[in-house]
Amino acid sequence: MRTLFILFPILASLYGAATPSVGEIDTVETLMNFRAARGNVWRDLQTGQPLERRSHKNEFVQAACDADITFTTATTTFNAGTIMGGYLENTETFPQATTSSAMLSALVADQKWNALLSLAKNHRVSLGRIARDCFGRELFEVAVSAGAVAAAERRPAADVRDIVDISTLIAAIEPAIREAGMPAAAVSAPVFTAAELSNYESLLAFRVGRSVISIEPRTGQQLYRFINDVLVPAAKDGDVLPNLSNLVALMASSYTTPLVATCVGAVNPSLATIFADANLNRLYQLVEDTRRAQGRMSVDAIGRPLCLQTRVQIVNMLDITDTASLLKAVFGFFPEGVRPTIPAGIC
Repeated sequence: MRTLFILFPILASLYGAATPSVGEIDTVETLMNFRAARGNVWRDLQTGQPLERRSHKNEFVQAACDADITFTTATTTFNAGTIMGGYLENTETFPQATTSSAMLSALVADQKWNALLSLAKNHRVSLGRIARDCFGRELFEVAVSAGAVAAAERRPAADVRDIVDISTLIAAIEPAIREAGMPAAAVSAPVFTAAELSNYESLLAFRVGRSVISIEPRTGQQLYRFINDVLVPAAKDGDVLPNLSNLVALMASSYTTPLVATCVGAVNPSLATIFADANLNRLYQLVEDTRRAQGRMSVDAIGRPLCLQTRVQIVNMLDITDTASLLKAVFGFFPEGVRPTIPAGIC
């Protein structure tokens, strides 16, 4: 090992370079090769496989950890030789093999968070946020197939070094979600006949009389709608078609199929699980805030606002009933090409 270090370039000749000199490049390459040989490499957060880089000879090699390597600038000094010198002086400082933290291992092992990690990685690659080595060269993820690594199986590695746990994962996707908060396009309200509106009101009144009403998802509070500026309970009407064409069928079926009354104050158990988890609740809140900014508010089947008794209109979150639908709502803020598949079995 000592013989190896004796071959290192003399550092004194390297100071003052505006861009890496041949000597600096050789020094850094030697340092990184030494680290890679000891397993001190950048790894894919999901698979644990070492990332790759192109060496100065344009060959694919494992990408050693190099965040501490700097070149001479107005504020920094080239330090690769100093690092190697430290290894010579004290072998206890030799680089250790890279291992995933317990928090990252737990994140990857959980299907929902691993799916969000895939989303974060795909989105950053789509934005050109690629992980790079200290020379500015791209790093690559490597897929292993049948024991062989092929160039065709390499793809740019996303710059996700800031993601170290679930909280930082959410922080990584939060800006993209909030940026999606532009107002939704206005939708023209359909025009209904007097008979259609009369049938609709009859259905609502019938359901309200049997306590089949709408509630706010987070708290279970009863929702209301306005009739001549008066608040009246809002019936469940999610099964009513937008053109009101199935009103008669719904009214007829009500006499043969008993309606299930809504329990005011009760929250869907799957939603209660989301609200009790700080990270899932944070995702739900992100979706809610962004939809509010988009103007995606709750309305009844013919477009009238639904609100709490305080007259505060609520955000339309009725499509989110469990973890899978929450992930689907989060993915919906991102371009289709970067959305991973929601793993089966998430609820």
